Amino acid sequence: MSVRTRVERGATWLDKQYANAKTPWWDQVRLDSLDLRSNDACVLGQLEGDYSKGLCRLFMYEPAPYGFNNRWVGLLEYGMLTRAWKREIEVRRSKARVLQAETQPRYELVA
Repeated sequence: MSVRTRVERGATWLDKQYANAKTPWWDQVRLDSLDLRSNDACVLGQLEGDYSKGLCRLFMYEPAPYGFNNRWVGLLEYGMLTRAWKREIEVRRSKARVLQAETQPRYELVA
């Protein structure tokens, strides 16, 4: 399974896990510090405070197929995963901005 496919699968899984969150999960992740090599700076680490806590709280038993930080992943793949997560989050943020702009009331100037 490709890195991109795994990250898309993980993002969809997070959509379900954080469906009732006040702030969408992708707006809670700091892209400037996102690093899949770090237990604190990976996606689950940023969302839950620590990678292991995130796995437990969200009942994630097999993180690799979802593109999350995993100790069996090689260093090269960590970089690929980090870039893929950043791209996925940027796409989701962009779509949310477009949707928000489309739902804003439009006013016409009356002469």
